[in-house]
Amino acid sequence: MRRPSEPPALPAVSDVLHSLSDAVSRAEDDLLASLVVLGEPDAQRTVDGWVDHVVDLLRAVDEVAGQHRATLARAQARQAPDDDPVVVAPADDSTHVASNASPLDASVDQP
Repeated sequence: MRRPSEPPALPAVSDVLHSLSDAVSRAEDDLLASLVVLGEPDAQRTVDGWVDHVVDLLRAVDEVAGQHRATLARAQARQAPDDDPVVVAPADDSTHVASNASPLDASVDQP
């Protein structure tokens, strides 16, 4: 039989996951900001493909971290006493680009 997690541990894990999401978001921004334009079409396609794969991976990590934060928030709400309301931060951060958008499309329009 599973034992419930200790309530003090849930916010700590949520904080770690939030920090992970922040780090992933910064890494994605840094990667897109450092995207270079090459003169060679084949080399450019290779670099663009690599960047697309890495950004997709970073977005997937962020999405899974958000799902785990939401699960932890629900678990924390169930474990909280009735007289101790739990304030839950939203798991979805609207600052991220939609996952179906190509990161290279967003970087092309920027000067």
